[in-house]
Amino acid sequence: MGCPTASSRRHRHPHRAEPGEDFDNCVIEYFVKQYKKKTGTDVSTNLRALGKLKREVEKAKRTLSSQQSTRLEIESFEDGNDFSETLTRAKFEELNLDLFRKTMKPVEQVIKDANVKKEEIDEVCIVWLANQWSVFLTLEQGRTCRRFHAYTQGSATP
Repeated sequence: MGCPTASSRRHRHPHRAEPGEDFDNCVIEYFVKQYKKKTGTDVSTNLRALGKLKREVEKAKRTLSSQQSTRLEIESFEDGNDFSETLTRAKFEELNLDLFRKTMKPVEQVIKDANVKKEEIDEVCIVWLANQWSVFLTLEQGRTCRRFHAYTQGSATP
């Protein structure tokens, strides 16, 4: 599925996105559509409701890094109505599939530059450092741990 408007959003909002903002925006767009489907109300132009949803989505994203699901609860989301939805890690991954795929190119380049096989890699970590993404590979070889990194330019995704 993926986030349908990730690339078009950048044209509407040409500012440099914060780390992870594209991931958040895909989830926000999904919940805005779900809310409209359930209530008939379009909150896509309601900045207050969107701000509340953005904060909850950011919390949910952090929770999903260690749990399989989380509940987003917003009191007085829109016109006195509350918002309550569950987000699973699987749904988050589905919504952001296109963005996850984009991250693979720089990761594959780092693997190539490091001259290692994928089977030798124990961990891949993508970190936002100094306004750019850095990809780290951890290779366990006995007791030694080697790290390789490469910097990539871009906004919220490498």
